[in-house]
Amino acid sequence: MPLRRDLTFFDVTAIVVGSIVGADIYIASALTAGLVGPFAIIVWVIAAVFATIIALVFASCSFHVPRVGGPFAFVSEAFDDFFGFLTGWSLWIAEMLALRSLPSPLSSTWNTWCRWIPPGSSR
Repeated sequence: MPLRRDLTFFDVTAIVVGSIVGADIYIASALTAGLVGPFAIIVWVIAAVFATIIALVFASCSFHVPRVGGPFAFVSEAFDDFFGFLTGWSLWIAEMLALRSLPSPLSSTWNTWCRWIPPGSSR
């Protein structure tokens, strides 16, 4: 059976929800609450407004530039291929740096769940 080269609405939704609702959302909310206290709710509302604006900008760009490539295609169409290249690499570097934040909450969770394992034991 050959591979299909299309994504359904369910596939795209699962990718987006999986990338947003991860361990980071719990760590971010805990850090925000620790830093600003009860004002954290207002900070989350402001962040939601900005996230909505960004989503609408991406929707508009997708409508006006109906090509594959996301931000790379948008910037290449608006400015130049060189700036699209810089955008693509910048996004890749940002993703690689953001991935470094995932092991921290994972190791904290394992540390909480596995207190019965003595420190330094390798077997």
